[in-house]
Amino acid sequence: MSRAAMPKRLRAIADAMIERPHELAILSITEMAETLNASPSALVRFAKSLGFDGFAPMQKMLRRTLLDDSESYRDRALRMGSALHGEEGDISHVLNAFVLANTKAIEALTTSLDLASVAQAVAVMRKARLVGVVGQKRSFPLAAYLYYGLIRLGEDALLLDGAGGMLETHATPLGPKDALVVISFAPYAEHSIKVAKEAAKRSSKVIMITDREDNPLGDLADITILVRESNLNNFRSITVTATVIQTIFVALGMTAPASKNQDRE
Repeated sequence: MSRAAMPKRLRAIADAMIERPHELAILSITEMAETLNASPSALVRFAKSLGFDGFAPMQKMLRRTLLDDSESYRDRALRMGSALHGEEGDISHVLNAFVLANTKAIEALTTSLDLASVAQAVAVMRKARLVGVVGQKRSFPLAAYLYYGLIRLGEDALLLDGAGGMLETHATPLGPKDALVVISFAPYAEHSIKVAKEAAKRSSKVIMITDREDNPLGDLADITILVRESNLNNFRSITVTATVIQTIFVALGMTAPASKNQDRE
């Protein structure tokens, strides 16, 4: 069952699972029920809605996923090196593997990307008084790149980078005439989602760039742009999303007033 088709109570459980997997994976059914203010039977129903026989198989999968995600970058690199069987001191096989994976993902973008959603996002950003951009962890360089593009176009933009641990406070300037672009991927950065929910409360338009339809924002996002990145030996790329971001701010610049255009570097 998709998140959209779930009853409200089960959707709340789904959002918590996505936002706080590391915290919830170690809890028993009783502890999880107390933490989520839900009944154990609701957790069982949630597990069955996802195709599990009950809570225990779902918890086992969640814990196994947690262990996979906790693998260090060093361990992933060592495992990848062993799998590729390159000669000592030669890294060309590593480059070739990533080039091939990213090329396939970029080629798939031409058929998988919903251009109507991208066009809607451009239209919303064009009308907005102020465009906020937020992305944490792996998404931060993408958020910074979009912010850079907007600033170079002469648009009024705000990068919510969380300096000083005040990320949610930085969303204060956003209001009904503004837009917020949220870039976040599973398992999702908790603070980015909180900022997005705060912006929605302030009646700002929320544009979500993500990799899953079933994401914590659900119906709160006015526009959702889905991207499919390459994943090679659990090293997830950002190439496809960067291409989508380029498309967004160049399309915005093509229709922006001439007075807003900036000279290129």
